[in-house]
Amino acid sequence: MPAYRRPHGADRPRPWLAALLSLLRPGLGHVYVGRLGTGVAIWLGLLVAGIALLWIVSHRPGRVTTALLPIFTLGAPIAAAVHAWKVARQPLRGPPRRPLAVLATVIGALVVASRVAVPLKSWARRNIADAKRVPSAAMGQTLALGDWIFLVPQGGRPLERGQLVAFRHEGNVLVKRLVALDGDTIAMREGVLVRNGLPQDEPYAVMAGPPADDSASFAWQSLNLADRRLRDRYRPSADSWGPLIVPRGFGFVLGDNRHESLDSRYFGWVSRDSIVGRPSVVYFSWSRDSSRVRWNRVGRAIPLRSH
Repeated sequence: MPAYRRPHGADRPRPWLAALLSLLRPGLGHVYVGRLGTGVAIWLGLLVAGIALLWIVSHRPGRVTTALLPIFTLGAPIAAAVHAWKVARQPLRGPPRRPLAVLATVIGALVVASRVAVPLKSWARRNIADAKRVPSAAMGQTLALGDWIFLVPQGGRPLERGQLVAFRHEGNVLVKRLVALDGDTIAMREGVLVRNGLPQDEPYAVMAGPPADDSASFAWQSLNLADRRLRDRYRPSADSWGPLIVPRGFGFVLGDNRHESLDSRYFGWVSRDSIVGRPSVVYFSWSRDSSRVRWNRVGRAIPLRSH
């Protein structure tokens, strides 16, 4: 195919604009300069690679795999931008296109990419991993305030007592420790968790600061007491309550930082159907107090259970 001399004026592809478009969405700069096939291939390839990397980081956690995230996130658009800039400087492969035609092609590519990317990313969040920032100190050092974590689907795995779970509650996704399942009798005596009559060893549990006792929030417990004769004189607190019987199809969750956590003591049972996954890895961590990255936490795998 003969090369066409680049015209001077608005019809000429601008290398800086091709690079900028590829920084905004890799492959778009190639579409702008008339390389539609190349642009689509770059965009689809990076989209698939990003989903594959999400699976690797979230399901095979570690410092090495986590380090691939910023390398890919920053490196892929830069590499695409550099290539688009080089392509824009090459001789044209066809007659110069008019600005309106170029604009229509770019906008069309953006619309199609959005229609494909949005449902695909939504599928990846539901089936591979979803990102969440830990907004409070409710989970102590297990999940510190300022941690960014990946949540992986629970799938068909059976739920275990003592595991961390992510569940939906009033429109939000919370992460707590599942301490009891349906049929269990659960209680707490002066901060010691008692399940089925046996005190539990919980090395991860902390009692930082005074308990946030709210008698009104504990009212639901009296309807689920193992001994209903105690209803009239039942006076629960954050550290002493129960025993309660977990109904079928539900569980009981607690935060590891017992005095900083809003959990089942206050809002009641958690439906099994509301459990959407479990945390797998801390992929970033920021200390608000020191305004620094906590590098010692980045890449840390989150165990399903802590003993």
